[in-house]
Amino acid sequence: MDACRSTTKAQRTGTVVEVWDTHHPDAVPDSEGGRWAVVCAGHATVVNVPSKRDADALRPYPDEFCEECRDERAARVGTR
Repeated sequence: MDACRSTTKAQRTGTVVEVWDTHHPDAVPDSEGGRWAVVCAGHATVVNVPSKRDADALRPYPDEFCEECRDERAARVGTR
């Protein structure tokens, strides 16, 4: 099994989001902060969470952890 467990295009932002298992020997993100890394591939922003369930729940919403996604989405919908 690969270190990158899933790749998805987030509907809210249009950016690619990846979920990595940082305990895998081929993992690029480190495990500081939690085993599972949720990565906004478009902006190279990473947030670690303790469980895959948490990672899968966060994956559709990169604007929750990526400041650039948050700013771009706010500009599109007219809020900040």
